[in-house]
Amino acid sequence: QSIAMEKQMLMTLRDNADHIINTTKMSTADLKKTLINLLETEKTNVTIQVNASSFGFKYGMPMSADFVFDVRFLPNPFYKKELRPLTGNDEQVRDYVMSFPEAQDYFEKIVVLVDSVIPHYKNVNKEHVEVAFGCTGGQHRSVTFAYLFEQAFQKKGYKTSISHRDIQKDREAGH
Repeated sequence: QSIAMEKQMLMTLRDNADHIINTTKMSTADLKKTLINLLETEKTNVTIQVNASSFGFKYGMPMSADFVFDVRFLPNPFYKKELRPLTGNDEQVRDYVMSFPEAQDYFEKIVVLVDSVIPHYKNVNKEHVEVAFGCTGGQHRSVTFAYLFEQAFQKKGYKTSISHRDIQKDREAGH
């Protein structure tokens, strides 16, 4: 009677299980081997999605980011009259931001760092990595870095996405 009750209680769990292992005639060593094979297969099947985002520090930091990179030390296109109304989605802004050797060096180091860490995320079956870039207002430098970062990881074969949290905020406020 207790066994029947336990089976009934575990039915929902069993119905939602990805794998069911019958351990009735299995030794501890065989169970261990089965579990290791199962977990290794699942680990190699994890496809990481790399999500790039931009934001403005003056509006607060994103809470869900795994990595946050500050690009406020780079020259600000906001102070270039012809670039101010544009964003990092515009090639002229990206060309300006990346014309500085420190921008190129920083960007390359970020790509190497994140790329080197992604395999470790796979080891814990994490399905996505959130990488956020912040500048003052979230329109020029951070958007440039997020755009280029997303492109770089797309070329590496990762599933990618991009979002720009604050790209319209100053425009909406009339600045």
